Amino acid sequence: MFDRSRLEAGLPIRGLGKPLYLFSTIDSTNARALELGQTGAPHGTLVIADEQTAGRGRAGRRWLTPSRSAIALSLLLRWEPPVGGVSGALSGFGALSVAEAVEGLGAQVEIKWPNDVLVAGKKVAGVLVEAQWQGSLIASAVVGIGINVRPGSVPNPDQVGYPAGCLEQAIGRRIDREALILDVVQAAGRWLPLLGSPEMLEGWEARLAFRGMQVSVDDSGVRVRGRFENLHTDGRMVLLTDEGERLIIGPNAADLRPIDR
Repeated sequence: MFDRSRLEAGLPIRGLGKPLYLFSTIDSTNARALELGQTGAPHGTLVIADEQTAGRGRAGRRWLTPSRSAIALSLLLRWEPPVGGVSGALSGFGALSVAEAVEGLGAQVEIKWPNDVLVAGKKVAGVLVEAQWQGSLIASAVVGIGINVRPGSVPNPDQVGYPAGCLEQAIGRRIDREALILDVVQAAGRWLPLLGSPEMLEGWEARLAFRGMQVSVDDSGVRVRGRFENLHTDGRMVLLTDEGERLIIGPNAADLRPIDR
């Protein structure tokens, strides 16, 4: 179980992480954060679980978090008044927060667009954003983050769509989970004011896996192939097809893969 007193002593950071809800076991940190948001929980509310039994990933996938081996957290963000133009950037915000914290451990990190974090070519973390809208504007969002820390957190190959790994295997030493959580929140506090800015886009692009390579991606059930050029100003993928058509792929696309692997 996580050390509550240690986490509370380090929080909040830049307005994030208080109140703190800490669970030994939960179905889904995102589900709980959404419930808290609907009952008036403030901006910066943080939900953390040692074990997650019904976590959700993108595209309806499951994300399980075995006890004492990983990190599952969800951060509630609010905007008053509601804002527009940041929905695509929220995925990058979560991935950048994890990437920066993991880089602090000495790892070489890549982001598999839009929001999977890779170390040594394997997925060690994922992000799920669930927004609450007022018309075309976002009033609040829950940014869910799952990080594989210890070997026990790595799922079997037949349970995942992309090769998975964990930080301790990649880095070769024991990882302090409480310290990593605080580092993720610290990075989130730094990136949040830059949400959707050119600086954030630059940080996201600089870490992109497969940029400049031939890739394929599932866009609304259609497999699209082309050269991954860069990111659009709103965080969407710019893909140049073999026919010379430039496509703008939205963040709901899934299963990005290099063609030559």
